Amino acid sequence: MKKVLSTMAIMLAICLVTALCFDFASERMKPQNEVKNGIEYFSNEAELLDYMEEHFVNRNYYSGLDFGLKNENFDIIAEEPSVDYAEPEAPTAPMSPNAPTAEDSSAEDDHSETNVQVDGVDEGDILKTDGNFIYIVQSDIFTIVDITGEKPVKAASVDLTKNENSSAYIIEMYIKGDNAILIYNFHENGGGYKIYTPSSNYTTVAVYDISDRTNPVEVRNVAFEGSLISSREMDGKLYLVTNKYFYRFYDTMPKIDDVVPIITDSIAGDCTPEACEIAKCIWPEPSTNIMTIAIVDYLSEEQPETLHILGSGSNIYMNSQNLYVFSSGWDGDNGSYTEIAKYSIKDGINCVGTAKAPGYAATQFSYDEYNGKFRIATTTSVYNGSKHIDTNNIYVYDETMTLCGSLTGLAPDESIKSARFMGDTAYLVTFRQVDPLFVIDMSENDPKVVGELKIPGFSTYLHPVGEGLLLGIGSETVDNIYDGWVSTSVSGLKVSLFDVSDPANPTELDVASYVGGKNAYSVAKDNHNAFVYSAKTNTGYFPITVYDDMWNNTDTLAEVRITDGNLDVRVAELTKVYGYYSESRVCYSGDYLYLLRNCSLTKLDRETLEFISDTELNIQW
Repeated sequence: MKKVLSTMAIMLAICLVTALCFDFASERMKPQNEVKNGIEYFSNEAELLDYMEEHFVNRNYYSGLDFGLKNENFDIIAEEPSVDYAEPEAPTAPMSPNAPTAEDSSAEDDHSETNVQVDGVDEGDILKTDGNFIYIVQSDIFTIVDITGEKPVKAASVDLTKNENSSAYIIEMYIKGDNAILIYNFHENGGGYKIYTPSSNYTTVAVYDISDRTNPVEVRNVAFEGSLISSREMDGKLYLVTNKYFYRFYDTMPKIDDVVPIITDSIAGDCTPEACEIAKCIWPEPSTNIMTIAIVDYLSEEQPETLHILGSGSNIYMNSQNLYVFSSGWDGDNGSYTEIAKYSIKDGINCVGTAKAPGYAATQFSYDEYNGKFRIATTTSVYNGSKHIDTNNIYVYDETMTLCGSLTGLAPDESIKSARFMGDTAYLVTFRQVDPLFVIDMSENDPKVVGELKIPGFSTYLHPVGEGLLLGIGSETVDNIYDGWVSTSVSGLKVSLFDVSDPANPTELDVASYVGGKNAYSVAKDNHNAFVYSAKTNTGYFPITVYDDMWNNTDTLAEVRITDGNLDVRVAELTKVYGYYSESRVCYSGDYLYLLRNCSLTKLDRETLEFISDTELNIQW
C-alpha cells in the first residue's frame, strides 16, 4: 500500500512539474508584442481586431457607414497669451537653407523648375519641364510635349485607365532624367453589394522609361491600397504617405484582410503586410485608418520599405534627414490641435518622437526644421465663455520632439494666412481687417517678435526674392461700414514687395493692387507649385483667371519683375480656350513662356508676353 501511494505521489509530482513546464513553455511560445524604435506592434490578427473592437464603436452616421472613435478625453494645455516683444536690436534675416536656392546664372539651359519648400527635396506637380520637353498630367492622361521647335508638338500620350471597369486619376508626377514617376488614384468599379465593402481605391506609382520621348514604356507599377496624403522625391527614391480608411455597417466587424492594406509590386510581387507588421497608434487618439509610410527606390528592383501604423495623417514636411506627418483633431474644450510624428529617414523609417501642438496649421509653410529644431506656426480658437478668441502661436521642439520654446497669444482675433521660416527668422502674416506682417527672431528657443508692419489686405504666400526681400501674393480687402459696424470683404489679387533687411522695421517697398482686375483669382495664392521664379532675371510668373463685368472668365498669366525695389506687374492678353478643366501652371524655357490652361498649352514670348500659339492636348471631358 505504501509502495502504491509512493508511486502515485511520484506520478502526481511529475504531472505537476510537466504542467508547470508546459505553461512556462507555452507562455514563452506566445507571440510577444515587438517594440522597434519606440513603436509597439500587434502580435497577431486577433490582437489587432480586439484592439479595434475596444477602441472603436459604430456611430451610425447617415446610413450607418462609419467606424468611429470611442469618446475619450485628451488634455491640451491652454496657455495664457504671452507675446514676447524683443528689444529693437535684432539679428539680420539670413536666407534659410530650407528656402529655394537661386538658379545658377551660368547655367547653359535656362528653364524653370518646380517651386519647392526645401532645396533638394522635390515635390510632385501636374506640369514639369526639362527645357526641351514639357510633361503634363490631366485626368488619366500623361502627355509629353516637344518644345524644341517653333510650335510645341505632342510627342506622346499615355492613358492610364485600363478598361471600362476601372478608372484612374493622376494626382502628380516627377520627371527624373529618363524616368517619369506618375502617382495616380486607381479605382476598381463594380463588385456587388456586401455587408462590409473594403476600400477599392489604390495609390499607384507607375515608373515609365521615357528615354524615347515618343514611346513611354511602363517598367514598374507599385500599388498601395488607400489614398495619397503627400509625396516627395530625393536622391532616386520616392517617399509617400497613404491612408487606408476602413469602415463597417452597423455591428459588422471587418475582417483582417479588409483592414490590412494590400500592396503589390510588378517587380517585387505581393508586399501586403501581416498583422504583426501593423504598429499600434503612436498618437494619443487612434483613428479608423492604416497609415503607410513608404520608400520606393525606383532605380532598383528592391521591395518598397514600409511602415504601417494604426492612425492617419493629413500633411507632411520633409527634409534630407527627417519626415514629419501631421494629423488634425478637435478638442471640445480647447479647440483644434495638430498631432506631429517625426520619422528619421536616413537609415530606414524610424519613429523619433511625437508631439501635440494646440491649434491648426494654415499652410505647408507653417512647418519647418532648422538646426535640429522643429518649428510649427498655428492658430488656436478658444472659447472664453462668451465668444471664440483666435490667437496665433509658434511652438519649438527639440530633436526628441520635446517642447523647448514657444510664442503664444500673438495677434488676438486674427488668424495666420501665410508663414515662412528662414533660418533664425520667421515671417507670419495674420489677418482680420488689416495685414500684419510679423518678423520673429527664432535664434533662441523662445521666439520673439522684433518687427511688425500693418497694411491693408493680406498675403497667402511669401517667397524670398533676394537678400532681405520678400514677395507676397495674396488678396486685397475692402472695409464696408454699416451704421458704425465694419465688415471686411476680400476682392482681387495683390502683390507686395517687402523689405525685411532691418527686422525691427519691415517696410512695403511697392505694391501692385487688383492684378488682373477686381475679380481676378490665382491658384498661386494657395499652391506654391503654381508660382515660378527666375533669380537670373528677378522675375516671377503665375497663372491667373480674370473676369469681365459679366463674369466671363479667361485664364492667362501674370509676370512680376523686380527692379531696384520696384514691382513691374504685367498680365498677358489672351483669349479664352475651352476644354477639360484642370489647374493652370506656368513654366519657362529660354525665351518662351508656356501656360497650361484647360486642355491647351499656350506659348508666349517671354519678353513681350505676346501670344504665339496654342497646342491642344485633346483631353476629353
